[in-house]
Amino acid sequence: SGGSVCCDGEPYSPSQMVDALAMSRPQPTWYSSVPTIHNATVSFLKDVASLEQKYLSVGVDANGIWATGHSLRMIRSGAAALLGPDGRALSTAYGGIPIFPTYSMSEQMPISQPPAGKEDTLIDRPG
Repeated sequence: SGGSVCCDGEPYSPSQMVDALAMSRPQPTWYSSVPTIHNATVSFLKDVASLEQKYLSVGVDANGIWATGHSLRMIRSGAAALLGPDGRALSTAYGGIPIFPTYSMSEQMPISQPPAGKEDTLIDRPG
């Protein structure tokens, strides 16, 4: 099908997350993570990446918005509830892409999410 799975064997760091999304070949079209990771990455984009040439050169703007330079089409969130304001900040940080809360039997093995194309998935139930 042409699909790929990208995994990093290193502990999470916001800079490595942004590097992986910008420089992996092929570039990921979606990722799944927990709210803590999402929030740390959004903070990194706003507070650090927006000031560094390395990240400005891959599309992060001076406000920490990364609308171009990545291939993300959606982000899935699981393991804990993603609060509405955090979900909106996450979507905005990546140029308005949809965020899908998921229901999981374990940390990140989603079994249910709102349907793609739904107007507002952040205030709805995951399944």
